[in-house]
Amino acid sequence: MLEFFWRVYRKIRFKITNIDQRIIIKGKRASYKASKSIFVSESAVICLETNLSTQESGKITIGDKSFIRGNLEVQRAGGIINVGKKCYIGDGTRIWSAENITIGDNVLIAHNCNIFDNDTHPKDIKERRLDAEDIIWNGIRRNFCSLGKKPVIIEDDVWIGANVSILKGVSIGKGSIIGTGSVVTSNIPAESIAVGNPAKVIKKICGGM
Repeated sequence: MLEFFWRVYRKIRFKITNIDQRIIIKGKRASYKASKSIFVSESAVICLETNLSTQESGKITIGDKSFIRGNLEVQRAGGIINVGKKCYIGDGTRIWSAENITIGDNVLIAHNCNIFDNDTHPKDIKERRLDAEDIIWNGIRRNFCSLGKKPVIIEDDVWIGANVSILKGVSIGKGSIIGTGSVVTSNIPAESIAVGNPAKVIKKICGGM
């Protein structure tokens, strides 16, 4: 019984110590005050269903007039998420960083997408066991040596359809479209339409930008 209460206490303590911004409710929306780790433009909208959270030394930046419904989490120390101006991030979308995720201006990301700049768990079996225990029982994520991570770059004017997964190390060029349900494992050039698992370019966008 004592162990149970100790686990609950550690979870509550973790949540409290990681809340470094105040939320102001405005109707059915919430806006986050600027802090050392989270900066949201005054003209951006952060919906109530959204979660913005960072680990130590992580950073999240949301640009002017962006509308955020999904969850943005810096899950490992030093991770960065930068969202540009006039972007839309749909509900159920998860953007998880341990390295660096950069999203340009005027990017549309539909609902239930996953964008990860890391493998989410270490490859080494022993490290993976420790990682799972840390997450479940202590609410922390350490930077293990075998955790694969590479930056993700989504350039301006990209449109990402629903249920798309974008994996670590991927760059998506300006103006491209990623079809619904695709899994992006390699770079997509600018002004292209890509679909499938793994996503492949099926055509160029006529007329370009």
